[in-house]
Amino acid sequence: MSRKTRLFDGQRFCPQTKRLMSALRKEVLGNEPIIQEIGRAYERLLQAGEMHDRPAGAFLALGSIGSGKTTLVNALTNFLFGNAR
Repeated sequence: MSRKTRLFDGQRFCPQTKRLMSALRKEVLGNEPIIQEIGRAYERLLQAGEMHDRPAGAFLALGSIGSGKTTLVNALTNFLFGNAR
């Protein structure tokens, strides 16, 4: 079904999404579930095309001090926009 609709089937990622997930894994250790979720959201964004009236995704980062929340967001920002600041 996913071949006909070209929608994400949960098993494969496009090369650009794989690069994003690889960049996040280099920066953040031990947060694989959230990296997978960010990859899925990014894949949906790429498949949907230009949607200026809707956000690409919204994530609520919860965790104890030192769990890598800020590092993950900085790595994602750096990948998407070229600068974490």
